[in-house]
Amino acid sequence: MISEESEIQFLLKSFDKGKWKFNLPVLKKEYRQLMSWKTIPAWPHPALFIGGGLSDYISEAYRKDIIAQFPQAHGQIIMGCGH
Repeated sequence: MISEESEIQFLLKSFDKGKWKFNLPVLKKEYRQLMSWKTIPAWPHPALFIGGGLSDYISEAYRKDIIAQFPQAHGQIIMGCGH
């Protein structure tokens, strides 16, 4: 059962007229893998991360991992907005 409000809101964005817009059985089966952080070779080009000031999707807690994966990353926070 999914109990996180943010996950429920995400899923409901893809529910329309009684049907899912994505392959829900595969998402349920692979959810753990999708939500885990898998280290892959670093992206050697500039990358821009844009986050909302009211969202915790891109937070200081992820800074070290983001820089390891995207060494040329830059971030921009848009204050007063969510994800």
